[in-house]
Amino acid sequence: MYKWRKGLLFIAVLLMASLAIMACGPVEDPDLDPDPNGNGDAAPADPDDPVRVRVGAERGAASWDPPADWASEPEWIIQNAYDYLFYRSADGGEFVPELAYDWERIDDLTVRFYLEEGVTFHDGTELTAEDVKHHYRRIIDGTRDQYIVRDQYQWIDHMIVQDDYTIDIVSEEPDSLFMWKLSQTNTGAGIVSKDYVEEVGPDGVHASPMGSGPWTLVDWGRDEFVLFERNEDYWQEDKMPNFEELEFVVVPEASTRVAEALTGGLDIIYGVNPQDEERISNAEGLDSFWAKSDRGYGLSIRTAPHPDYEGEPELDRYFTTEDLRIRKAIEMAIDKYELRDFAGGIGEPYQARNFQPVDEFNPDLYGESANPFDPARAEELIAEAGYEPGEPTLVFHARERHPDADIARVMQDRLESVGFDVDLRILDMSTFNNEVYYP
Repeated sequence: MYKWRKGLLFIAVLLMASLAIMACGPVEDPDLDPDPNGNGDAAPADPDDPVRVRVGAERGAASWDPPADWASEPEWIIQNAYDYLFYRSADGGEFVPELAYDWERIDDLTVRFYLEEGVTFHDGTELTAEDVKHHYRRIIDGTRDQYIVRDQYQWIDHMIVQDDYTIDIVSEEPDSLFMWKLSQTNTGAGIVSKDYVEEVGPDGVHASPMGSGPWTLVDWGRDEFVLFERNEDYWQEDKMPNFEELEFVVVPEASTRVAEALTGGLDIIYGVNPQDEERISNAEGLDSFWAKSDRGYGLSIRTAPHPDYEGEPELDRYFTTEDLRIRKAIEMAIDKYELRDFAGGIGEPYQARNFQPVDEFNPDLYGESANPFDPARAEELIAEAGYEPGEPTLVFHARERHPDADIARVMQDRLESVGFDVDLRILDMSTFNNEVYYP
């Protein structure tokens, strides 16, 4: 088993499901030459060789320090080296204990967590409550440039270590999402060794992990591959992986990942385009499935200039989208059900970041009521904002990957049909991240 518990990923307009395929049957070491003599006779696998499972990944690991990145695909990789206090079950119905085997609410602000004893990091040192406190404290006290998830933890007021295996986490104010916030595995919640951080510093943690997870790092090349070996001292015996090596191979193109799976070069792939389903279902030895996730697609719309960019002409100016009527017109111009067709035909519209399977979601902001599609009203709102048809300009950045680019092109067409002038800039993943996503 490997940790893919966060195959629940969040990006912010449609609840998505993700298609994955996997090879059925025994897995042979792909580094062995299946035909060393060149005579068409496959060489038998050496039973003493470690069994390696190869996973096709869209992106590689960017940093081994969990709070330094919150992009889901890299997190799916690095989380294999770490454990969490607890996490959310796949159906969203319950919190699953891990490092914290139990917890209780002490008062309106405080939850006390009871940690497993005998958990060790990969260097053999024991994981205690001090490691948990130090991990969250350095995020809270850091900068956003250091830890992109920093703002996600500012609701924590302080933490109290009661003993080596008991810690209280205290919120600034009563918060119904207290447990839900702590359960998000893509917000840097994998616990890193305090001693290791103090010894090697941020750059050291960035380059190599020190967690307590079921897999230890052997080697990696950024945007190329990651090779793990099984942690033979893993503390959860019932979750010990049943194969020796796990390799993530970066294959950015979905169609190439499918081709590699069809020819046996990869054992597992995810992020499969719906149009490839038939090829997969007709292939012998492969199985495919849709996995429900809490992934969403959405627009991040600028509502004011950012104070950090004062004096920069592109970013220190009046933005069309500062007008609430324009923002309403954008939403009313777009049929979210139409966009769903470009993302596999699965999902529901939403207007708030908390949606199913999160218990606290607002049903009035989810489903049909969250799709106020009304092009005629959108045109009226543009006129009310003082613009002639074709006059208000929107600069729209999107990632050049499926289905993002296709969704963006449909949005451009629909927005222009109600009177916007849309400057659509589709960027490769690296450029988008460096120029748009991280800033």
